[in-house]
Amino acid sequence: MNGTVVYVPIFDNTNGLTGSNGSYYIQRYAAFFLSGYSINGQYQQKSLATNKYPCSGQATCISGWFLNTVAVTGGGVVGGTVDGGLEVVGLTG
Repeated sequence: MNGTVVYVPIFDNTNGLTGSNGSYYIQRYAAFFLSGYSINGQYQQKSLATNKYPCSGQATCISGWFLNTVAVTGGGVVGGTVDGGLEVVGLTG
């Protein structure tokens, strides 16, 4: 799935339980462009943006960026912005 858009669930409620008894309400799905990944150091794809693995050793991580598209749980994909409380994150200094 490297180099494709995947939809990451955004949760806004839970039943307060954990483990196999826990349940979560998915409010929407955020579109995320998957540019690289490493799963336990065994399955890896270099980032399409940096040509480097996103993490090393036995760590599990993904790299990529969020897109300005949201999939609503009740149906299709909605374009434009939806305020999910997200802020832009960037490097400074």
